[in-house]
Amino acid sequence: MPPLAGWIALLIAFGAVAQPLGFLPLALRPHLVRTRAFRLLAAAVFTGTTV
Repeated sequence: MPPLAGWIALLIAFGAVAQPLGFLPLALRPHLVRTRAFRLLAAAVFTGTTV
């Protein structure tokens, strides 16, 4: 198995931390789920994790 590229490993590590932490703001302010910025950030983190 070839070694994992550094940028891919970084994306996966960032997503592994950022995805669970993304629920914290929703616990405090549930209305954030309707904001465009939150949805874009969540989509970017999810996309980076699934690279």
